[in-house]
Amino acid sequence: MAGLSERQAIGDANNFKYNGKELQTKEFTTGSGLEWYDYGARMFDQQFERLFNQDKFSEVYIALSPYQCAANNPIKIIDEGGELLKDKEGRIIATSTGNIVSRDNFTTVNGVEYQYKSTYEVVTIYTDKGTPINALREIASEVTRGDGAGGRLKVEGADNPMSTCSNCHGYAFAGAQLVIEDNSNGSSIIKTILADDGYQIDGEDGATVDDMEATGFIETDESGRNIYHTAIRNNNDFWSADHGVFKPIENVSKGQVASPAAKNSFVRTKNIKNNDPLKGTATGIKIVDPKEIAKILKDLGLSTTKSN
Repeated sequence: MAGLSERQAIGDANNFKYNGKELQTKEFTTGSGLEWYDYGARMFDQQFERLFNQDKFSEVYIALSPYQCAANNPIKIIDEGGELLKDKEGRIIATSTGNIVSRDNFTTVNGVEYQYKSTYEVVTIYTDKGTPINALREIASEVTRGDGAGGRLKVEGADNPMSTCSNCHGYAFAGAQLVIEDNSNGSSIIKTILADDGYQIDGEDGATVDDMEATGFIETDESGRNIYHTAIRNNNDFWSADHGVFKPIENVSKGQVASPAAKNSFVRTKNIKNNDPLKGTATGIKIVDPKEIAKILKDLGLSTTKSN
């Protein structure tokens, strides 16, 4: 008697078998089929144990076969999709614009006034579809407080309440490696990342995303046009987010990572290419020259006609 692995309770064939991937079978009008498993970015032939599609990021993974999957180590590595373009070391690929910006400001934490000075390199990063997005990579930072005698004391380590290397968007989409800002009308930059990297947004285009499916959330103004804040859901029922120049708040309830500026309730998001809530994890930034990134994007068949 066929078990549930072969037939679902409702009597329809269950084609999601090996590794939970869909078996393409009897897809031809003759009733025959290739009997390949659909791995999304590539098809797997179970008879020959081969993948017949080149890795779209093969130019980035230059030390590996262009037909590899999960860096030829599926035990330790998940072959992910739907994230900012990274190299095989997990570093976000970026090009430098040559511009440097500095920020010098004060903030008060628990009654103590701190001054933070940060210097950033303006870089261009790329979405999963190759759209260029400008971001800030911190190259130097210093936090001080008054010493009570008119001077300043440098604050470091556990005594430092500041973390200026990322903001909420940089934390959610770039693994806390960058500051990603969006002051455009309608939040076109963040919406481009959401669209290009394969996110579904609850309530848009008929999508329904509940808390158990959500990989993150966005918060908007009353019009729903402008996105104030983003956060990610962890591998449990807890959430994490970065609040500007302050250290990230991690593994707390959803309400604790809300933005004070938000006017609406949470809008849940789901990454349909990669259901891992740690999708944004990155090990660093890899700066490449414009010619190199142009070749990478061309070989991947990605367009760079739009820039944010």
